[in-house]
Amino acid sequence: MLVEQAVYYAFITLVWFWYSVWWSINTWHFNKNYCKPIHRILTFFLMFKTLNCAFTYLSIISCENDETCHWNLATTSSFTIYNTFLFTNLLLLSKGFSFVREYLNRNELTVVSMSMAAIYIGFSAYSINKTKLIILPILLLCLFFSLNIYYTRLTLRYLISEYRQLSSQNNPILLPNLITKLTLYKILFRTLCIYMPIKIFSLFFSWFFSPPMATSSSIPPVIKLIDETSDIFCLLIITWIFRAKNRGDYFELGNFPEEREMRRIIPINKTQVPTSLTIEKQENTPILIITPKGKKHCVYRNFLIANPMRI
Repeated sequence: MLVEQAVYYAFITLVWFWYSVWWSINTWHFNKNYCKPIHRILTFFLMFKTLNCAFTYLSIISCENDETCHWNLATTSSFTIYNTFLFTNLLLLSKGFSFVREYLNRNELTVVSMSMAAIYIGFSAYSINKTKLIILPILLLCLFFSLNIYYTRLTLRYLISEYRQLSSQNNPILLPNLITKLTLYKILFRTLCIYMPIKIFSLFFSWFFSPPMATSSSIPPVIKLIDETSDIFCLLIITWIFRAKNRGDYFELGNFPEEREMRRIIPINKTQVPTSLTIEKQENTPILIITPKGKKHCVYRNFLIANPMRI
């Protein structure tokens, strides 16, 4: 069975290595103008995932006794850092960071920071003994599954309400941008609903089927292979759909109202001018219209530029 495991880990190491190389070149060279902070963080996640698979492969082919294997330190360290980056990235993506919004408020930053600390401490303790302390990652994964689903649903609801609002205001210029983001987050939601339960149940079954006095090497190899296979399919889907790419002129703009004011996104409205208007109207000749400011001060409400069109 060790030979089959070694071959499998050699294969997935090559898969993650070449995907990480492609991701880095695409992010930092070909599409560097569309690179977001989340893409840089995902680069570190892919790097440590590749290292973890490589160290696991080396430990299988060079160590007979898991307790005295000199690759254990490298394997457990890369495993802990990889999971820290992984679940932090999933939490940031669920909140819409870098795709729906450009920044997080203070409370959200506190939640993300505490989550990173909890992941690092929990998986560090789990790496010491993967059978006796397996309850820690199970509880952490259940917590993060709930958080990811909750925040992804909130992001989807916000995008749907924004889409309906722009549709009712007859503002079609930003609608393709919202449709693309809605598609991305629907795929993310469905992938998380598959990936996180697989991770939780694989840990639960490895805990259930392991002997009472087992070491980490006693975890059933089949469960390890299922866990790694779910990583390949689900995580490659998530990183692929959120890769750095030119998705249109308006995709890079934030969707939150306060971010629109910062990015100066001028609304485009359509209306019908009364025929009784006494000003001279010429087709495709812009007209500057001074409007009442109203109760809410906004520089875009002071002046409007009208472009007459023949209907």
